Amino acid sequence: MYGVGTARSQARMVGLASGLDTEALVKGMTTSISNRITQQNQLKQTVQWKMDAYRSVSSMMIDFSNKFLTYASKSNMLTSSFYNSTTTTALGINAGMISVSGKPTSSSLSIVGINSTASAAAFTSGKSVSGSKITTGAIDFSSAGRTVHNLAGQTLNLKYNGTVYNIKFEDTYSETDNNDVAAEIERLLGTINIAGSEEKLSDKISVSADGAGFILSVGDNEELAVAGGSGKVLAALGLNTGPAVGGEITGGVDPAHIVTIVKASEAANKVLTFNYNGIVRDVVIGSFAEGINEAATKANFLAAVQEGLDKAFGANRVRAGYDESASESKLTFETVKAQSGSPPVITDETSTLTLVGGSSELFGSGILNTVSGLSNRLDMSKSIQTIFGSALLPSGGGDYKLNVNGREFTFASTRSLASVINEINNSDVGVKIEYLSTTDRFSVTATETGAHGRVDIQDVGGGNLAETLFGTGYSVRAGKDAEIEISYDGGVTTSTLTRSTNYFAIDGLEITLKQDAGFVQAPGNAITFSSSANTDAIYNGIMDMINMYNSLIDLVNKELTTRPDRNYYPLTAEMKAEMKDKEIELWEEKANSGLLFGDPTLRSIASDLRFNFSFEVPGLGRMSDFGISTGSSYWDNGKINIDEEKLRRAIEERPDDVVSLFTMPKSTEPGATSMDAGIMYRVKDVMDKYSATTGAVRGTLVNIAGVQGTYYEKESRLFRQLEEIDKRLESLMTKRKSEEDRYYRQFTSLEKYISQLSSQSSWLFSQS
Repeated sequence: MYGVGTARSQARMVGLASGLDTEALVKGMTTSISNRITQQNQLKQTVQWKMDAYRSVSSMMIDFSNKFLTYASKSNMLTSSFYNSTTTTALGINAGMISVSGKPTSSSLSIVGINSTASAAAFTSGKSVSGSKITTGAIDFSSAGRTVHNLAGQTLNLKYNGTVYNIKFEDTYSETDNNDVAAEIERLLGTINIAGSEEKLSDKISVSADGAGFILSVGDNEELAVAGGSGKVLAALGLNTGPAVGGEITGGVDPAHIVTIVKASEAANKVLTFNYNGIVRDVVIGSFAEGINEAATKANFLAAVQEGLDKAFGANRVRAGYDESASESKLTFETVKAQSGSPPVITDETSTLTLVGGSSELFGSGILNTVSGLSNRLDMSKSIQTIFGSALLPSGGGDYKLNVNGREFTFASTRSLASVINEINNSDVGVKIEYLSTTDRFSVTATETGAHGRVDIQDVGGGNLAETLFGTGYSVRAGKDAEIEISYDGGVTTSTLTRSTNYFAIDGLEITLKQDAGFVQAPGNAITFSSSANTDAIYNGIMDMINMYNSLIDLVNKELTTRPDRNYYPLTAEMKAEMKDKEIELWEEKANSGLLFGDPTLRSIASDLRFNFSFEVPGLGRMSDFGISTGSSYWDNGKINIDEEKLRRAIEERPDDVVSLFTMPKSTEPGATSMDAGIMYRVKDVMDKYSATTGAVRGTLVNIAGVQGTYYEKESRLFRQLEEIDKRLESLMTKRKSEEDRYYRQFTSLEKYISQLSSQSSWLFSQS
């Protein structure tokens, strides 16, 4: 017995009973309408290609207009300023004291004396602001050594459900009992919010402990891991990095690692790495003996450090010592000036020194109780209290007040020094403060030159921040105006000009005095000026325009003269399926060419472009006298030719005529045409005629093909044609779908009827 299957849809049945190829039959019966759909798709592609071809021309015309015909462009050739590029040269033995540009309106101007140049009020601080020393933390020289708690100030990193949380112990933490440590961890967990939640970590991570250890645990389907830790914290807590096992992390205080004894004697043969004026070297602390008391050990230690410094950098370059102002033993390093005789005591404030690093035993809570990166220059990122400490006198409420040029500023002691300086510099008080790291001093300068500028910074409110930063032994250099003597008659009559800056605008010239300029009026001292047209700049600007104009002519003529190859047409989807990508590319390249062959609009454009340069500009003579002509050869296709020698000569000898040649406006006389105007106004008329997107009338090409990405894209003739094609395609596809459904219903009925006949025949056969 034959069965009935489905194909294309549940309502469409293949010819299993009849043996007919239903799909092929239906396709053949709808061939006519399918061909019409194919034709419309090919037409749509052709129209789209044609639109793109028109737009390639209009886009180049729009680009040309934007570059050479709009007042917002620096290369706008409609204005005379484009052709006013002038080279002005200062002449005379003192010409090097100034820089000059512009075009003078007076040929007799001269500078007969420079009495002074402008400068800003300024001062440099009178002392080394950082103290020029590196100071370590306190060193324990006792035979017992210093006890360091390995949890104090350290951080344990826990990862909970994908997020790492940092649990930091207090700097003064000193507990060693397992239960106390577990309780502290639980307390710290209670201070940290879970990311994106108001819940605390202690709500999710439980801590339990007994005398032997502690357990951190989380609920089912939650993740917990030890992500790391600073210093020796993991060893002190008996932890290893990694995920929890069964949701639990087991640890316990390790008595062997919870505290460490640090002794100064262990510094022997350890290394300190310094950067001294760009030279990086290791300083090895030599072996030294413990003395009969702490003072003797302290002296021996210092001698061992100094020996290493001398070997690394030479004697009397870097001196080690102790901070005598501190009650604790803090090691210091400073750069010094070499001198013979007595030990060096003169600080070298111009040398820089940075403690780059060294043996790990010396840093952190180790022997030197310090960190790497310390320098004898200011760390501007630190707070003013951290940097200057006890050198700052207390002020009301812990704030420090400065009066800068009459305006009061208030800074908290916790403010970074960089933010203090930036706030003043970014205000309108008219000063700029800079830290000079080479000399370790501050430079304070008025932001404006001239006698009116000032720099006055005073402490107010009982603090001494200004004195700490700038000292007291400095003198302020007053601001000064620039003053020159000019003449128009060779020095017989002079005028004095005074400015607050070194810039003078005089009779079309822009004159800037160099900072060290100055000379008195005397025979032969005067600065005079010579000006000439900047032929290169003007010529290159004109050539830039001509080259783009010729490129436009080339494009128009290419589209206009390329014949279409009727053997190539838009490919159908079925054809593309049987071709390689390169084959498709080459085919469509040929199918896409010649679509505008003989196009009347392009023919009109080609003619208009050629005529712009074919007719004389009234009153200026032949265009060829300026080195400009239209190519007469067939192969030139109307391109513009330039005689470089003639054009350059015209720019130099007839500068005003060159300006008129390009910028003469349209005549207002009755009957006047665009050919009565200068070249660029002629060109503008052509560009507007075909590609204008503003104004009352849109360009012809814009009306035909629109401008992609603008309002005009959907207002063009070809876009409306594409919309009509889409409507026809939609109608044809709906019609084909309707016919296919009707044919499939008929074939389905046929299949059912044949199937029934087959069943009856089989039954009758079985009865015989």
